Amino acid sequence: MIPLIDRLQIQGVRFEIDGNYLRFYAPKGVINEEIFRQIVERKQEIVKWFQCNKQTPLEQAMQIVWDYAVTSSFDPSIKPLFSNEDIQ
Repeated sequence: MIPLIDRLQIQGVRFEIDGNYLRFYAPKGVINEEIFRQIVERKQEIVKWFQCNKQTPLEQAMQIVWDYAVTSSFDPSIKPLFSNEDIQ
């Protein structure tokens, strides 16, 4: 994934691609002038990436969580709220 997009999605930015149009929705304060300039400069690359890597919102969320777990100080000793036995 493009690192810029990855960082922004982790901060809650949502992207939509409609043909060659790029729309994004961000929580207040996430997109400053520098970030906006980077998005504008890399628009074609971003659009192309999303067109070639179509994922459902759930797949995007799972990818973001996975990327965060792999690149952060993820603590594997933390137990999940539910286990497979709880679901049966």
